[in-house]
Amino acid sequence: MIWIKRLNKGAFRMEAHGPGVLRVDLPMYRRPTVMISSTAFDLPEHREQVRDACMRSGFAPYEMMENLNAMDADAIEASLAMVDKADVYIGIFAFRYGYVPDGKDISITEMEYSRAVDQGKPRLLFFMHDDHPITAKMVETGAGAEKLAALKDRAAKDRVAQFFKSSDALRGDVIGALHELKPKLDKGQDDPAEAARRLHRRTPIPVPPAPYIAHPYTLSQTRDLVGRRDELNALTHWVRIPMKADSEFDRRRTLGPIEGGHWIRRSWTV
Repeated sequence: MIWIKRLNKGAFRMEAHGPGVLRVDLPMYRRPTVMISSTAFDLPEHREQVRDACMRSGFAPYEMMENLNAMDADAIEASLAMVDKADVYIGIFAFRYGYVPDGKDISITEMEYSRAVDQGKPRLLFFMHDDHPITAKMVETGAGAEKLAALKDRAAKDRVAQFFKSSDALRGDVIGALHELKPKLDKGQDDPAEAARRLHRRTPIPVPPAPYIAHPYTLSQTRDLVGRRDELNALTHWVRIPMKADSEFDRRRTLGPIEGGHWIRRSWTV
């Protein structure tokens, strides 16, 4: 019986229980994880397109946080925890600054970006182009607009941002960016050849058990058999001489009942 146990992030253990127990710690390839950071109210379609782009590119996006203002403390903690766990940060910036929790000076979106910068996460930035069709509710004014402009300037100085004019275009841009980033992330994965070598390492082969015969008597022991010579001769006749269809003796001694219109040859237990 073989069991596969998850040990930690990306590592598994394969155990075979039985003769010659095998236990192998086998780091296996895992999909890099992505944190998708953006304002949620104005970009639901864009976020879904980015999520689809991540899946198609071999990345695993974390469950996106929506309506984070339900419980400020829990929302901030959960959002930043996803940044901590993610391998890649994707920031989507449009024309809204985002929700600012009570008692805080910056939005959760900016908190996520700052956390990614502090931890040195790979960061992919996408800005909405001025030619992108928008509605009034997608644009924030006042103090939020000023903070958003400052955040974009800060992010643009840190990384080169790509501009998108539609959600479909954003999806294509994300796929292209992840395709270029993925080889760099794969270098941190275990070498497949080394992992295979550990999996198929040589282990002691158990000695096969001694043959076991359930019945103490076999035909190979005929020299020690006393009596039943007639039965042994009949068995020899049954094996060596072709059966004759018109032989009443053969039908009576070596044939079983008719099945499907044919006589069935039967073996004996002496």
